[in-house]
Amino acid sequence: MRVGDLFIAVRGARAHGADFIEEAYGAGAAAVVTDAAGVAKVREALGYSIPVIEVNRVRDAAGPAAGAVYGTTPTSDPSLFGVTGTNGKTTTTYFLRSLLSSLLAPQSRSTGLIGTIEIAAGLTPETSERIASDMTTPEAPALHGLMHRFRTENVAAAAMEVSSHSISYRRIAGLHFDVAGFTNLTQDHLDLHGTMEEYCAAKAKLFSQARTRTSVITVDDSWGHRMAAEAEGRVITLTTVSGPTEAHWSVGDVSSAGLGSAFTLENTLTGERIRTSTALPGRSTYPTRPWQRSWFWKPRPIPSGPRDSTGRTSSARWSRAVPSTSPSRDVCRSSARSKRPSSTSPTIRTP
Repeated sequence: MRVGDLFIAVRGARAHGADFIEEAYGAGAAAVVTDAAGVAKVREALGYSIPVIEVNRVRDAAGPAAGAVYGTTPTSDPSLFGVTGTNGKTTTTYFLRSLLSSLLAPQSRSTGLIGTIEIAAGLTPETSERIASDMTTPEAPALHGLMHRFRTENVAAAAMEVSSHSISYRRIAGLHFDVAGFTNLTQDHLDLHGTMEEYCAAKAKLFSQARTRTSVITVDDSWGHRMAAEAEGRVITLTTVSGPTEAHWSVGDVSSAGLGSAFTLENTLTGERIRTSTALPGRSTYPTRPWQRSWFWKPRPIPSGPRDSTGRTSSARWSRAVPSTSPSRDVCRSSARSKRPSSTSPTIRTP
């Protein structure tokens, strides 16, 4: 938290973000976004010395607010490739990032990665700048900060893990995916979702037409078929299960190839057959290849902006791109610092 920051106070499992308003105000917070309970806490602690924007659902507002601060738009940000599913997200995003790098590095365009293990950006995976990741999918202010950081680093495309928690908690609000993929659904996270049906419904929200342009769905079981049926817009399906299928892509003729496997991809609509291989063992690595073939994608131009002598935007720093992701409080950091408010700051209520 620094002078001029917007403090987003979210109700957490054990505390409310507004419980920390005195600390935030002392560090320089210029305004607060919170709910009715948070407004009461802010006014009790500070009176009217800080402006408060009251919203009904703070997490719904956090993404758009962060997007406004960091300048996130569907056309200016890197092309996002999201991956969701109970298993395989991390492996798939590393595959995707490697594939994207092989396409873009010859054009001197960088790629990015957001996931469970790390957040990275660079011309190649080997030469990337990295920071450790605190969670599979960061909070909304951190994600929008990363989009700004990626723009300054000439990142044309990024692979990103999208957890069901991030969908349910609106962490991806304000982001737009060129492609989103579904790996599988097995029993997990029922402490949050309650039932498998609700777990599936949470994942399915990623594949709305307003959020994702093209959906790539693995239909190896009934959950995959249900996800494909609920996905909106352009939908591409694939299966790794042998036998007759209505999926667009299928995997067959599997054989050993060193430590990994060789296999044939078949486009069931056109009859196109591709013999290929992967060095990683296990059937879980197969779907990434048909995803590579079926995700027709054209990189967008990288927006230009003021840069320093190194070619980077002068204010870009990893530490500033990733604000606090505590479940009790979120900080949305603005590059345009504002002055501290007067002693009679208002409360603004929005729907």
